[in-house]
Amino acid sequence: MEDKLPNPSCQEPKPDGKIWRYGFETGYDAGLGLTSWVRYLPTPEVQYQRRKKASLDRVFDTSSCVTFSVLNWVEAIFLFLYDGRLISEEQVALLERHGYIEWETGEDGAKRPRMNLSDRDIAARTGTSKETGNSFPKVLEFVRTVGPIPEAAHPFDPSLKTWEAYMVPGPELPEARAAWLSVFEVQYEMLFYAGDQLTMAQKVERVREGLASGPVLTSTPVCPGWSRYAAKEGVAIADCGLQKGGHATLCVDFPEGGKTPRNTRRHFDHYEPFVKTLAPDYWLNHEFRASMKVKGKPASKPLYAIPRNPVQFGERNADVYRLQTCLKFLGFQKVLSNPSAPYFGERTREALLAFQVAHRVDTPSVLAELRGEFCGQQTLSKLHELLDSKP
Repeated sequence: MEDKLPNPSCQEPKPDGKIWRYGFETGYDAGLGLTSWVRYLPTPEVQYQRRKKASLDRVFDTSSCVTFSVLNWVEAIFLFLYDGRLISEEQVALLERHGYIEWETGEDGAKRPRMNLSDRDIAARTGTSKETGNSFPKVLEFVRTVGPIPEAAHPFDPSLKTWEAYMVPGPELPEARAAWLSVFEVQYEMLFYAGDQLTMAQKVERVREGLASGPVLTSTPVCPGWSRYAAKEGVAIADCGLQKGGHATLCVDFPEGGKTPRNTRRHFDHYEPFVKTLAPDYWLNHEFRASMKVKGKPASKPLYAIPRNPVQFGERNADVYRLQTCLKFLGFQKVLSNPSAPYFGERTREALLAFQVAHRVDTPSVLAELRGEFCGQQTLSKLHELLDSKP
């Protein structure tokens, strides 16, 4: 009987200006407030075709760990939204009509909806490679802009015998995809990548912060302890010194209590055992956090705070974030920095210049020379003039 380790199928993304990054200006808005997602994990699914039921012997592997991880993330967030009554009955009914919802009966006898999405359709449509797999940004962007289809519409059928047969797109289903996109808004950003000069402790803290918006999409090496015969739930898999990525899973919490040391992490996988515990020093290659919110909810009152001191391009401080909130409230800036790590970058420079020109903060020649790179006393005075009287 085989017990192969996962294929190295999580590609290393590089920051290219298109991927929002932690600590820079992004439109990312986290805030679900959880620290553990174990109770919301979906029904486990393996990413390979078994030779027979419950067998470890594979007919083929899909190389789709990224797609499986992203869809497990979506399904976990949906359960959280449903349990917290953050999605309306009408929206659940709409999703059910289009085949996204299956109802399951829990141990307590209560029925809960399960969102089950087609991994096969997304893996094929996003260009998953048999040798190198896929990347988080590619799959997340597809979910954000195109939308998934139900598993029932294009299932991972036991009759499939080859990777090529699996890697076939499902039906278009434009109405179903549109319905899904009408309910959910997806955002994501890179917490760190392999080129970031971060200590393990710094990486771990970012993962902890990322858990506030959902399970964290993680790329790690696969060490020998990953084997089903070696891995045991609750027993930490030791790091083996491979400082690279390769396999995608979800980090779902940092278990507390018992005999596990601090910063031991639990990951949700697509190979048995499905919940794995990794040692505190187990290598983290790159990570993404993502959020999924329900559309159509009442917007909260816009908040802003006027900077206390002048700020300029390239700075990172609280006044930068205050400036961004003012510019966004006034309609000049579309996205904000992470409030815990604000950054005055190109988006803020462009928004500030547009504000200064629109409100004639200085002469055109002076503003042209400043290029939106400085918010001084004249700009602060104009912000007070416009905003101090607002409710």
